[in-house]
Parts: sequence; C-alpha cells; structure tokens
Amino acid sequence: MATTPFDSSNNTAVQQEAYAKKSWIWAQENMFFNKFSGKTIKSVDSRTGKKMGGIEVAKGTQSVVTIDDTFTSKSGDTVNFNILAPITGSGVVDDAELEGNEQPLTYYDFDTTLHQVRNAVEVRGMAKQRTFKNIREDAKDVLGNWQAQYLDTKILLAASGLANADGTLSANAPSSNRKWAGGGKADGTGFETLASNLTTSLDANNLMCPDAIEVCKRKAMIPGSGYGKMRPIMYKGQPYYVMLVHPYQFKALRNHTDVQDALKDAWWRGEKNPLFSGASLVWDGVIIHECEKIETRLGDATGTASLVPTTYFELADAAANGVYVARALFLGAQAVVLAKCKSMSWVEEKRDYNNIAGISIGLINSVEKPEFNSEDYGVINMDTAYVGD
Repeated sequence: MATTPFDSSNNTAVQQEAYAKKSWIWAQENMFFNKFSGKTIKSVDSRTGKKMGGIEVAKGTQSVVTIDDTFTSKSGDTVNFNILAPITGSGVVDDAELEGNEQPLTYYDFDTTLHQVRNAVEVRGMAKQRTFKNIREDAKDVLGNWQAQYLDTKILLAASGLANADGTLSANAPSSNRKWAGGGKADGTGFETLASNLTTSLDANNLMCPDAIEVCKRKAMIPGSGYGKMRPIMYKGQPYYVMLVHPYQFKALRNHTDVQDALKDAWWRGEKNPLFSGASLVWDGVIIHECEKIETRLGDATGTASLVPTTYFELADAAANGVYVARALFLGAQAVVLAKCKSMSWVEEKRDYNNIAGISIGLINSVEKPEFNSEDYGVINMDTAYVGD
C-alpha cells in the first residue's frame, strides 16, 4: 500500500526529529520517576573533547534511576552501566602512611540489552479541517504521555522483580537479602510477622508501619555475608533513601499511633530538592512517596500457578486467602538503570486516499535493576498486607 508523508514539501527529517525530541521531553516531564532520575554523564577532556575512561559523574550515580542516553553504536544493542560500589576501608590516622593503603575505586559493569517499542495515533477525516501542525502537537502530547506511562510502569516492574506485558522485561525475583514480608501488629508494638517471603500466616493485620521502614533501612545500611551496603542518596550532607508505597499502605502508615504522635510534635516542612517534591512523609531519613502503580496481589493461601500473577509475586510465595498484599519499594542510589538510544523515530504518513493521517513514534530502551554479587544492588522489596476503603 502506497503512503505519502503529511506535507512532502514541508516535512523534512529535521522536522520529524524535532518532534521526536519534543515528545521525549514531554514524556520526561510527566514521568513519576523523573524526580528520582539522573543522567549518566561521561568525563570529557576539556581540551580535546574526548571521553576520559568513561567514568560517571555524581549526578547519575547519586540518583535512584540512572539514565544513559549516549548510545550511538550503529549495530550494537547492549549498553554498559558502571555501578559504583562503596569503599569500606577506615583510612589512616595522623602520620601513618597512606601510600600503599589506598582503597580501590570499584565499578561493577552491568550490561543491559536494548529493545524497540512503538506506538501510533491516527486522525480520520480531519486532515482538511485541522492544520498538520495541530495534529503533530496533539500527537506529541498523547504519545509523550504514553511514553511516560510506559517507562514508569517498566521501571516499577523492574524494581519489583516482575516481567512486563510486552516481553522486553523478564521477571527477576528479588534476591534473598533484598526481600522482606510482614507488617505491624494492631497494637503498634512491632512486627506480627517478618520473613524473607510471603507466607500463609501473612494476614490482614500485617500492615505497613514505621517498623517496616526502619527494618528496610537497617538492612540497607548494614552489610552482611555476601552482600554490601545499599548506597543512600546524599543531600546537604545527609543520607536519604526513598520508599514508594501503595496508597493503602500509606493509609495504614498514616493511621499508626507512632506516626500520628510524631506529626503532632513536628511536621516535616519539605525541601526544594526534587526528591522531596510530592513526598507524603519523611520518616527516619526515608522519603515516603505514595505510588498508585505499586504492584498488588490477592492471596489464595496456596500460590496457585494457574492463577499467576494474580495471587502471588513469586512461585510458592503465598499470602493468606483473601488478603490483599502490596509490594513497597525501598530504593537507594542506582536502584534501576534506564538506557535510551538517542535516535527516536517519528514517522508521519497519509493513507486511504488522504483520509487518514497517522503518526508513529519509536523508542529504543532498556530498563533493569542492577545486581552486585548476585544481590539486588539498590532496592529492597517490602511486602505487606493492606485494607481498602
């Protein structure tokens, strides 16, 4: 079937590239994860303009989501991220010699494979009534919103260890030391249940509570056998972590007596840093954000494989029958990596004797959660029960 561009006399490759960039900018501005993202920037020799060893600067390594959009290879489909590992040495004191006692600056190479995803819109019978510019602007907004929703969902699923619908993200269950399940007792005196996996004993009393936040923070701060400390995000000399909770998890947290007592004494006043923008609470150095896209399940007490993924997150990971469970995400630096090819496609065409105008956009990307020594590098999954309204 023969097709023609919208306006062959005024539809250059440069113009289409400009609209592709506009759509991507619109997507970034409307992404939930935009406030948590930082770009991977390579060090450059100011005299020659050449890269110097490909070392990341702080903006990328100090973000929950590290973005790399420098991929320019014509034939490759793999992007390499340098995941920064913390140092553990104690340094030297007074006149002790530092030479010979240096700590290695360690980068863990993490590869991710790019995939193309496309979507399109069309206008029927409108080409004569609306200008091509208006159609392009509307398509820019609509397709930009679609990109934002697509990437937000993909980032959240990656952090949750779950697959996405289009097959570009495979399930990657939380590692053994980065997954916890349980919740607070009804009387607010601690955990009713705390385990590494969901169990049939996880009932409707195991709700999100301050203890759950504090357990995640301690697990992040204190390294163990075979796994390291999760790097926090530094702001004004203070370490912070970010936790995303389902609105019903936050409902339980807000109603907890410890939180209510704390809010009576001193309300968090907020900060200008984007990390704090829209935050619902800051508790013990953890910035709490409500996120309606947090994954939920309805337990059936057995984890029936035929009902995957509606009854459990991972195989044989059951919750009590009829109990709703949400997977909160406790996030540190470089919890998720997002690779995006610089070249985005924007294609316009008219068909059906110029009655239908269509625009498609293509995004080449990859989203994954990094691992270090077979442990999730920057995310802890915290599964708790929740009660709706």
